[in-house]
Amino acid sequence: MTSQALVALGRRFPTLHRVMDWVDSPSLLTKREVDQEEGDQQGRIDSTVRWERLVNAQVAHSVYISEADADFGNHDARHNISVIPNGLVDDFAESVNTEWTAPFSQLPRITLGFLGNMGYQPNHAAAVRLCRDILPAVQARMPDFRVRAKVIGRVPQRELIDLAGHDVEITGAVDSIWPAMEDVDVFVFPMTVGAGMQNKVIEALRASRPVVVSPVCAGGIPRVDESGVLVAESAEEIALQLQSMLSEPDSLRQIVDKGLTFARHLEWGPFLERYEEVLTSK
Repeated sequence: MTSQALVALGRRFPTLHRVMDWVDSPSLLTKREVDQEEGDQQGRIDSTVRWERLVNAQVAHSVYISEADADFGNHDARHNISVIPNGLVDDFAESVNTEWTAPFSQLPRITLGFLGNMGYQPNHAAAVRLCRDILPAVQARMPDFRVRAKVIGRVPQRELIDLAGHDVEITGAVDSIWPAMEDVDVFVFPMTVGAGMQNKVIEALRASRPVVVSPVCAGGIPRVDESGVLVAESAEEIALQLQSMLSEPDSLRQIVDKGLTFARHLEWGPFLERYEEVLTSK
């Protein structure tokens, strides 16, 4: 719905309680897209911020999925804005293997995993980065192990499919994500664009797997310092983080336990109650 349509709707139905659920901030998404391009495009960011703020001014309440999204264009106008992260749909099958054998679950093989809808361009770009850039960097740092990558998710694009081979598995659509995650040792989400909280991170934590993310991905995780998620930027930094983490069994166990506890606190129930409060408040 455009800002003009919101204004018209408000004039026609002045008592209508209008709530805008942005999920991700279009302004923050634009900023991250612009950061990947050449040239000064600040005007494009400013224009999106103005439009987003105008929409927020036309509704009783706006909802974002993370603090980073809510704050980017509205840091000085947060009076009618709430942050309600996505919850975890915890349909995890107890029969799925969640045990962790330190330091690795499959010596001498280590599988780096990625999870998500590959039709979503930020996911596609991150999965390609994992297979093309990060995997070789980890292999170089850990020559005593066979390091491979597994990308789980529907609608893989041709660029990603072409990377499949001896050390790269592209699953495509799966009936259930949980069994597909069993042979993954560490999940890596090296997002460079995108916005919002990444549900796939919470699902990976729920599967009792350690998780390494990029700063872009970390920005959408509520209370990231409490999550057990590790943050690294470049391919070499991610490889170093993995090498350090996986070589310390006690530390690895603590990271996994912390992440699992965090994920279990993000089930949908309390978040749905907050949605109800926003939708019914005057």
